[in-house]
Amino acid sequence: MRLLMTAAVAIGLTAPVAAGERTPGMPDASPMTHMETWAAALQSGDVDIVASILSPEFQVVRANGDMHTKAEYLAEGQATIKSELVMTEVHAVEYDGVRVVSYMLTVEEEVDGVPVAKTAPRLTVFRELDDRWYIVSHANLAPFLE
Repeated sequence: MRLLMTAAVAIGLTAPVAAGERTPGMPDASPMTHMETWAAALQSGDVDIVASILSPEFQVVRANGDMHTKAEYLAEGQATIKSELVMTEVHAVEYDGVRVVSYMLTVEEEVDGVPVAKTAPRLTVFRELDDRWYIVSHANLAPFLE
């Protein structure tokens, strides 16, 4: 297992994702670049962009116990992002084509119209397939505020 990075500084995630970019997966890059791509896809609000970086077996789990498959997440489970995403305490490890990134995320967001805590831990797992990287799972541990 390789420790890829540990960061304790805030990083504003604002990497642009053009509406026309639909190449499945992400090219090989640093964990931070993959996190920036994930953040930009979420901020875009474009379901096709988000879908292009999710693996077929993708699952998301939230602090309230909600769980969604890829299809469910794309149809109804995406959060509404209302601010820039700022990541701190980033820890990334990689082994045999799997990359696990844990971090604290500060963002104003709503899930199903309900606001969640502004700063909370997250865990995102990537896997490499045919020289492209995809998100396998994501855990959003932000408590719901209502």
